[in-house]
Amino acid sequence: MKPRSSSRGRLSRSAEFERVYRQGRSTANRVKRLLREAFADAEADLSPGQDVVVVARPQARELAEREGLAGIAASLTELIARAGLRPGTTALEERL
Repeated sequence: MKPRSSSRGRLSRSAEFERVYRQGRSTANRVKRLLREAFADAEADLSPGQDVVVVARPQARELAEREGLAGIAASLTELIARAGLRPGTTALEERL
């Protein structure tokens, strides 16, 4: 890959973005896609009327690369349980 032409340390021109997309590999888009798919499957387990915001941390990318959808889904299921977002449970009950 050619080095960036920008001296600020970031891409600034359309041609630079196009080159990266053409030659590079995107893991952020893959993590978002896996999270959306895992959430769609887990949504049925949520209590009605719940709004959930999921923020993927850098470890999510590592998990996605290592275990794929199964790892992301298992982690999301664990988070839902720990937060007490399943019907008939509370966060305290899940910790006990």
